[in-house]
This record gives sequence, structure tokens and C-alpha cells, in this order.
Amino acid sequence: MRDLLEAMGHQVAVVSGGREALGCLERAPLPDVVLLDMNMPEMDGEETLAKLRERYQDLPVVLTTGRSDQSALDLVSSFPKVFLLPKPFEEAALVSCPIDSFA
Repeated sequence: MRDLLEAMGHQVAVVSGGREALGCLERAPLPDVVLLDMNMPEMDGEETLAKLRERYQDLPVVLTTGRSDQSALDLVSSFPKVFLLPKPFEEAALVSCPIDSFA
């Protein structure tokens, strides 16, 4: 995924979990978008998304999950600028995420 995003012209920072992601956001310029997995060590996607929204209300988030259940759908509807991308996904699905419409 990193190669695809870089080929699309994005600078990519990869982190291993929610705590590391939040720390990275505090130390660097804000990214255009965050790709967030629901299943991560230390802090899951739901907890990380809540913390992201406390600090960065307008930062677009693409929430990826292998389980597109009601809890994932509830998260998308509960927070602004969150797009659900079910896994597994093809490159075309990532490329076509409506991130620009969040601006």
C-alpha cells in the first residue's frame, strides 16, 4: 500500500499502532489523510479514531477493516470525515476513496 500511495504522489508515514500514530501527528505537520485499521496493537481503531477526533476534528480518515459490521458503520456515521474501506480491497478502491470530498 505504501508503494501505491507514494506512486499517487503522497508522502507516507507508516506506524505500528494507535499510540504511535497519535505521537507522530503531534510531532509532524498534519497529513492530508489518515488510513486507520480497526485492528491494531495497544489502541484499536475505535479508540484511536476517538482520540484523533478530540484533537483533529477536520482530519480525513479512511477506516479500513476486515469486518464491516454495525460497529464499523456506527463509527463512520458518528464522526465527520470518515470513510469506510472494507478489506480486502483492490488498489482501485483505495484510489477512488472520496477523500477530496471531505475538504
